[in-house]
Amino acid sequence: MIVTDDDEFYEYLKAMRAFGWIRDLREGPKHAMEHSGIDPRFLFVTYGYNFRPTEVQGGFGIHQIGKLDGFIDIRRENAAYWDKRLASYKDVLMTPREPAGTKHVYFGYPLTVRPRAPFKREDLVGVMEEAGIETRPIMAGNMAEQPVMKQLPYRVVGDLSNSRMIMRNSFFFGNHQGIGEEEREFIADCISAYIDSVSKK
Repeated sequence: MIVTDDDEFYEYLKAMRAFGWIRDLREGPKHAMEHSGIDPRFLFVTYGYNFRPTEVQGGFGIHQIGKLDGFIDIRRENAAYWDKRLASYKDVLMTPREPAGTKHVYFGYPLTVRPRAPFKREDLVGVMEEAGIETRPIMAGNMAEQPVMKQLPYRVVGDLSNSRMIMRNSFFFGNHQGIGEEEREFIADCISAYIDSVSKK
C-alpha cells in the first residue's frame, strides 16, 4: 500500500497498479486524444503491474476452483459451436485454432477480419456492440505501438506484420460459462447476418 499527498504521483501510481492503463486516470481522455489510433480501453501510457487482488477475492477463488473444469467444458462447447457456425466465412474471418497437444480454455473467442474482406473490423464490432454483444481488442495489440514503450528499452526484430494485423483486424468477444445455447446462437446469428448482408452488396 502506498500513501501520498502528491496528486501527480497518485495519478501515476493508479496507472502503475493496473498494467499502466489510462482507465482510472484524470487525464485519461487527454491520453486517448493524443493516441486516437489505439482503443482507449486498452491504452497503456506507462509500465505497470496487476496489484489489485484482495483477501476476499482469494476466498472466492478457493471456493470457485472446484468448478473450474466444468466452466472450461462449457466454454469449449461454446467455442466448438462458433467454430462450426462461422466455418463458412473462412474467406473473410480467421477463427481460433488449437494446435495438437494443447487445450484452449477460451476465455474469449477471438476473430480476425481478413484484409481482403469487404468490411473492416470496426464495422463488424460496431454491429455487435449495437446488438449488445460486448467486444474487446486483442489486449494491447502491437506493444511496439503503445506509448508506454517510449519509457522502456526494447528492440524490434522483423517488421511485426502479424502484430500490426492483430492490432488493426482482430478482436474477441467474451465466452462466460453463463453463455448458453440461446446466447451463443444470438452471437453467431448477429455475425452471420452482417457478413451475409455485406456480401450481397
